Amino acid sequence: MEKFSVRLHGLGGQGLKSMIQDILAPLILEMGFQVQAFPFFGGERRGALVSGYLRCSKERITTHSFINNPDMVVIFDHERISVTKALEGLKPGAVALINTAFPNQFLGLTHDWQVYTLNARAVSLAHGVGNPEDPYMVINSAMAGAVLKILEPIFESQLPDKTIETVLNNVLPQKILENYAALLEGKKTVVKLMADASAMRQLLLKR
Repeated sequence: MEKFSVRLHGLGGQGLKSMIQDILAPLILEMGFQVQAFPFFGGERRGALVSGYLRCSKERITTHSFINNPDMVVIFDHERISVTKALEGLKPGAVALINTAFPNQFLGLTHDWQVYTLNARAVSLAHGVGNPEDPYMVINSAMAGAVLKILEPIFESQLPDKTIETVLNNVLPQKILENYAALLEGKKTVVKLMADASAMRQLLLKR
């Protein structure tokens, strides 16, 4: 894989910006790729729409525009973000990652794309990362783990847990152990939906 692009859709307060710039970008650099990561804010307030753009390449990246036809789309909140709009331009057969507690509602998407789901809110709460009373709870570490798990076979590179821990120690100002645990669990529990699957037959990615 020489080039790969990701477009992300979230809400202010969920940690999308810090995920792409502070967590994923340095980890992807460790995997041997050049990386470009930048957010776009629909408004400077909590709960406002936020999009993120991530380019990865074996060669120097010279493009600096938005990503209209990504190889992967990441959706932080499918209840308050239009899934249909978020998936616009996603290449046929490409990857969609959706944060949800109810993955079966997205089985229909598997006819067009590779669909992965993760209950990032539950993972974040389990490790003390987010505040359960916050409607825009931070879920970036769990989502980063899921993204990393999906990218590893595509990039043909797998980072040791120690490398991930070192990167988080260098970039996170607080709750390093909690975020590290949430990232590893997100990586462990991300699920790929199968076109003909029921909930009991979903493929759980192995570590």
